[in-house]
Order: sequence, then C-alpha cells, then structure tokens
Amino acid sequence: MLKRLLFLLLPLNALAQVPDTALVDLVLSHGYTRPDYLYKGIPNPVEFAVPGVECVALDVSISRGQIEGGGCSYSITPDTAAGFWYMYLVVSWQSGTQRLTAHHGFWVRDVPTPFAYFAGRSSEQDFIPYGEAIAGRGVLAKILDETTLGVDFKISYRISHYLLTLERDRSIVYDGFASGPELTPTMAEATAGIQIGDILRITEIKARSSQGKEVDLKPLEFVVK
Repeated sequence: MLKRLLFLLLPLNALAQVPDTALVDLVLSHGYTRPDYLYKGIPNPVEFAVPGVECVALDVSISRGQIEGGGCSYSITPDTAAGFWYMYLVVSWQSGTQRLTAHHGFWVRDVPTPFAYFAGRSSEQDFIPYGEAIAGRGVLAKILDETTLGVDFKISYRISHYLLTLERDRSIVYDGFASGPELTPTMAEATAGIQIGDILRITEIKARSSQGKEVDLKPLEFVVK
C-alpha cells in the first residue's frame, strides 16, 4: 500500500537558506493498513523513495531499534522497551552544496496476542454444542477481527502445545498433551466419545508466531450442551 508524505527538508545548516520541500513516497508491505505503525521486536519491511534522488545516494537511520537493508528497502525492528511508543525514520541526502534531511514518525505498538479456538469457540464462550465438540479436530490460534481490534499487520500463529482434559461427573476421563494444532489419535478417540454435560478443558496453550516468538494463550473451558 502506497503512502505519499510531504516532508520538510531541513539543511544541516539551518541558516543557509529557506529549506525546500519534496514529496517522499513511503511504501509499507506485508498487509499493513495503517502505514504509520510499526510493531515491536519484529522486522517491519519499509520501502520508500525520494523523487529525483537515486536510492544509493540516501542515508537512512532510525531513532531507536535496529535497521537493516540499503538504498530504499529496509527492515526496521523497533525496541521492545516498555513505554516506548514513537520513533523516527530519518532520510538524508546531498543536494548540491546542501545536506537535506526528511523525517517520518511511526507509532510503535506491541505485536497483538492471538486467541485460541476449538471448533470455532474461543475463551469468550463457556459452552459448546455437542455436535461441534465431537467435530473439533484441533486448536487454532488467530487474532480477532482486524476492524474490531484495529490490528494493522497480519501475523500468523501456529499452536505448538496444549493439554486437553475431559471431565465427567467430577472425574477426569481423559487428559493428554499435543505438540501441534491437530488432536492426537487418542484425543480424537476421547472427543468422539464426548457426552452432554461433560466439561472440555484446553489449557497450557502455547502458540509460535511466523517470526518465531512463542506466546501463552488464554485457556479454554466449555460445558458440552
């Protein structure tokens, strides 16, 4: 998605003359819908161009975090410190005898944590219909509706661990671990025998992001109806 920004270009010697202005094209890829946001602790792809200036002539820095790349294509990884919510991208280049600089600010936000789902049900529900319970095939991790949460960057998660427990008449009839999203064969056999009134719990849920970060998710607990 293309974001065109008007920057004030400031000579390093501010008294040299009144600064010119130029239009800088800023392109943020990978599903951004809010190009003024970056996410903490993960590489954020940023591409931009200064009209009339070759990419190789640009010097690029950021106010806080790590930056890799060159020319007009970079990967920016903001700092993860608490209380850090804003940073600057600084682009400078030589124009005749002047050194011009353009700044662009980014809001910095935490990577959103996903919710665990079993058979379409999340921790927001406390019951599950019998037909859905026996049809469940595994646990998924996903971020809630983007419009609702204002999430701007689609990051995928994969369940890496969970404990599934079935309780009937206050007795545990099954418990077992899985090391991936799908039910194990013994889990599938146990859930196929679910009865109305059983309590289905999924706890110790962990998910790994496409960037390799593992997070703990809210447990699930449903009464089968």
